[in-house]
Amino acid sequence: QKFIEKITPLWLWVEDLIWRMFPELAQFLSDHLLANTRPDAVFPTVALNMSSDEGKVSSHLAHFDKNDFPGGASVLIPFGDYEGSLSLPDLSVKIVAEPGDVIVFKARNMRHSTEVKRGKRKSLVFFAHTTSLHPPLPK
Repeated sequence: QKFIEKITPLWLWVEDLIWRMFPELAQFLSDHLLANTRPDAVFPTVALNMSSDEGKVSSHLAHFDKNDFPGGASVLIPFGDYEGSLSLPDLSVKIVAEPGDVIVFKARNMRHSTEVKRGKRKSLVFFAHTTSLHPPLPK
């Protein structure tokens, strides 16, 4: 509970970002959340990821987040003392992800992995899992 309280200002900032960048998506998610505690809530889920696999590709192999809402977006915010990247192999793109960057992408539709060259990477990922939304959901 204390963790959630501490990240609430960031969570609200991320949701405001989605309202400004993708208003139709934000409205859909807000309208369909099962546990909508605020009228403008967008993301019911946040994950805290930590990687200590220095020099290795983490998050296993490149993967899709198949349980994310099909039309949604994930917001990745890395932090910690590290050097690393987010790889989107189907696009042949590698994003050097520095602490404090904000990366918005469709993790369900885009194969991705992370690599840590030095240090320990941590990240917060905000997303909407399909089980957190009322049906009917678009395919």
